[in-house]
Amino acid sequence: VSQPDQGLADAQSDVGYCYSLGMGLEQDYYEGARWFRLAANQGIARAQYSLGRCYFAGDGLVQGFEEAARWLRLGADQDHAIGQVMLGKMLVGDGPGYARVPADIPAGAKLLARAAQCTDPRFARERIEALAALLRHADKREVVWACCIGCGATHGLKR
Repeated sequence: VSQPDQGLADAQSDVGYCYSLGMGLEQDYYEGARWFRLAANQGIARAQYSLGRCYFAGDGLVQGFEEAARWLRLGADQDHAIGQVMLGKMLVGDGPGYARVPADIPAGAKLLARAAQCTDPRFARERIEALAALLRHADKREVVWACCIGCGATHGLKR
């Protein structure tokens, strides 16, 4: 996305939020998802997360967990901390609402570990949520291993 187009894509994502939350517009999940898709297709990480969340919750779209995971992955790959937490929780099966895609505990733990290392103060809540999810699954060797790799130390652990 070129610099001038970036502003348009960001604005499209903002319109999606306005529709989804009913901020200044009548709340309309379908329209919110439509605007998120416009921005997400242009590579805007927060729109990719938001579209994934729409698929996860069935807000304005037919609920689809595989499609949710696909869009969340695109945002998470751009270091979108909220997307990392949500997808990480899906992959490790953290709670009844999250165990909806095939488990991939190492990949989920890596995402949670990356989110836990986020230093942006806007994502402090997500950092705590990621740490809590990691602690809930600390009995799984793959989770411990992913965290060790994330911080650069293996503490003598062998795979």
